[in-house]
Amino acid sequence: MVRYFMFFMLCFVLSGCGSENSTNEVIASDGVTGSDTSDIEGESTVRKLALPADTLFQMFPPIIEGYSRTSENSRHIDNIGASQFSTARQQYKGAKGELIDIILTDYNAAPALYEGALSFYFSGMKLEEKGRRMESFEVGEQIIGWSAIDTEQNEYAVFAGYDNRYYLSLNSNSVDDINVLFNLLENFPFENLP
Repeated sequence: MVRYFMFFMLCFVLSGCGSENSTNEVIASDGVTGSDTSDIEGESTVRKLALPADTLFQMFPPIIEGYSRTSENSRHIDNIGASQFSTARQQYKGAKGELIDIILTDYNAAPALYEGALSFYFSGMKLEEKGRRMESFEVGEQIIGWSAIDTEQNEYAVFAGYDNRYYLSLNSNSVDDINVLFNLLENFPFENLP
């Protein structure tokens, strides 16, 4: 269920990402590399870029209580039209072989993608059927998101947004309950992000 919903959301978000603007890399007066986005009238502005994926990767804890890092990880920056986002992924493995995937994305230069990723939260919907549930949540004042549970497939996921910029995805098909993922979310060092 989580996979199908995420595929639907990705298709929805990507369908609105076309751009008539041309994009060229420039160096702003403060020395920061950005993009010169020139519209049809020739106006030019420097836009913000996402953090380097290596910076995001450094946010992952070396261990999670009961879990250790595996060699399964990735880091990349994606450009879709005039939008740019960076992503880092790390997998953790428990003593019984249970896996947790953590994905952190910086949508600083792609606010439409951030809104699309959290559209289920913004809709305020709650879906529930036999063994499956998806619902919105808030943690404190800065973390919003939605969770998905499929007890028949033993799949749990928490998708959270922070500071209208960062998106954290916590996924597992082998934890005992979703509270394990919510505990990770509540202890994630968001305050260390720029």
